[in-house]
Amino acid sequence: MTDWIAAVPDNPRAYDNLAAVRLANSPGRYVEAESLWVRAIAADSSYIPAWTNLSDVAMQQGKEARALALLETALRFKPSAVDAARRYGGVLLKLGRAREAVPHLQRVALADPTEDGLIMLAIAQIESGQPALAIDPLRRAISANPARIDAAANLGMLLARHGSASEAIPLLRAANRMDPDNGAMLSSLALAYARAGRVEDAFGSAL
Repeated sequence: MTDWIAAVPDNPRAYDNLAAVRLANSPGRYVEAESLWVRAIAADSSYIPAWTNLSDVAMQQGKEARALALLETALRFKPSAVDAARRYGGVLLKLGRAREAVPHLQRVALADPTEDGLIMLAIAQIESGQPALAIDPLRRAISANPARIDAAANLGMLLARHGSASEAIPLLRAANRMDPDNGAMLSSLALAYARAGRVEDAFGSAL
């Protein structure tokens, strides 16, 4: 692969691929990989994977501010870069800046509605004080993958408080079977039973 780079020194993908190989062969040794991604950017500053890969390394090193700055630069070069926007929203969410993350994750959910992206959007909406808005992306995530118990649990807990109790109950029961010691989930299940008029079941789930 180094011969390929010598033949086409202005090809950013060649540097990117070589960096990935170096990191796969020597996990945790970031210096050479980082230098190759920097060379990829020098060859083509609009090559988004180099920016996002550098941001991943920064996150793994605990340098959240650097990761955020790298992703901001990537998005200035290409505002429509879905992967960069997804990572940017994720970093903001990790930093406790959920309200800022929401518009970026909404754009990602529209452009590439993966289950992970939809769940991330829902979490950002919940953490930014907009729980009712999180119901739709969670429904879509479950529709994409009914096995996502984390989405079912979050949706059930939201519906128990902000939506249909009868819809919340089967979601929470399914999630409870996978995580029987989750107190917040049991509390939500008891609330859903109570709202649905099933008082005995509410008492039973609260015990």
